[in-house]
Amino acid sequence: MEAIEWLQTLNNTDIKGIFDCDIAVPSNRRDAKVSPSGVSAFIKGQEKRNTRQSTNRDVHNLHRWLLENKWDFREIQDIPPKELNEYLAEFYISVRKTDGTDYEPGTLTAMRNSVDRHLKDSNYDSTLNDRIFYKSNQALRAKRIELTKKGKGNKPNASEPLNPEEQELCWSKGILGESDALSLTFTVWFLFTIHFGLRGRDEHRKLCFGDIQVKRDTHDHEYLEFMGRGLKTRDGSSIVRSDKRLTTSKCFSIGGPRCPVHIYKEFISHRPPTACEPESPFYLQMIPAHHVVSPLWFFPRPLGKNRIDLLMKTACEKAEIPGRKTNHGARKTCVRTLKKAGYSDRKVCQITGHKSTTSLKEYDNELSPNEHRAMSMTLDRHDSVKRPASPGWASARASTSHTATSTITKPADNTPIGVPTGVAPQLQFPPGTVLQHCTFNINVTNNQLPRTPSPPAKIRSRIRLLVDSDSDIE
Repeated sequence: MEAIEWLQTLNNTDIKGIFDCDIAVPSNRRDAKVSPSGVSAFIKGQEKRNTRQSTNRDVHNLHRWLLENKWDFREIQDIPPKELNEYLAEFYISVRKTDGTDYEPGTLTAMRNSVDRHLKDSNYDSTLNDRIFYKSNQALRAKRIELTKKGKGNKPNASEPLNPEEQELCWSKGILGESDALSLTFTVWFLFTIHFGLRGRDEHRKLCFGDIQVKRDTHDHEYLEFMGRGLKTRDGSSIVRSDKRLTTSKCFSIGGPRCPVHIYKEFISHRPPTACEPESPFYLQMIPAHHVVSPLWFFPRPLGKNRIDLLMKTACEKAEIPGRKTNHGARKTCVRTLKKAGYSDRKVCQITGHKSTTSLKEYDNELSPNEHRAMSMTLDRHDSVKRPASPGWASARASTSHTATSTITKPADNTPIGVPTGVAPQLQFPPGTVLQHCTFNINVTNNQLPRTPSPPAKIRSRIRLLVDSDSDIE
């Protein structure tokens, strides 16, 4: 009763009973009221949008397959596990795209994961990892093997990073720069991707104006600081450990027209004042060049996600750069550049935001064209083609099919030659020459040079052993 009286005093209301506890909640209480159905809706609302869309799409494909092939109208979670196992085994083997072609092996695995995720959300009795689904898992494994034999699974649509030569080409053609609204937007996007490790579309779309701040360190060095929010792998979903990065991403000034800080200041100088609030979208719609009559280059409206998604592709097409270039290629450029510079995987993860260093293998598991070419030359030992220019490599080369020979002959009048004793003679080659697989034969001849007589051999006297006997017999 003391507790009930305390609650009555606290809430200033009447309690109808001890067991039903129908307590009126004052309007000014600090805790929000949530119903059980609201909990489920709140959990679904915090799911990643792409994950939710892929799950719904794959579950819909399985429903369609069941209707067309089995005439089964039941929901997936209403099918018993043993029967669902048989259905899934046939589904993995027979499912095709709308044009009749096979899916990639990774796509089939993603479909399985989507179905498993849907069953878990529906409180299904089993998961697809249980023993009862052994047959369907084996069917998926066999289908993956068959698709691999057909040449599938080689990631033909994988994005390619921008190498240093291609980046320089974009700068020289004005694709990267500050000449207009499009080039300025692409330059800011590219620099933020490689310096802050942002993902190509979603994380840039969520970026707000207040997330980037200009600061100075103790040495008066100016830099940009990224205050990240809602990153894919740092979204606060982990309840075991903190998702926060160990270091705050920074981008330091380097001076000159390509300086990230300079580019950022130029970018915000063309924004409308109404779009400079902390919660304003960072990327804005661009005013057409022929309509620009003031320093403002942007509308106070957010740039569409599809337009952001095509920034890299559009820029590379204008620069006439071949290959499959997508937004994800800029993120690959970040990882590959840092790893080639010798930084450890753990330090690279602090820039890219990866939780595990294993994920970096997907970003730097390929040979660059220059590396592939150099390795091919090494295997073929073919020097008719110049090595690609890179630090530490000379531009000149020496032919491997010749033998450099130097013969030094001592004059007959015993005039000293110009090579000090104990020092090898120097062969003259053009500066910067690289010698590969060469043989040097240095022959030093000594004409009419008297030989130094060898010391006489020591004469050793032979000692004869005399044996004395104590016997009286001669």
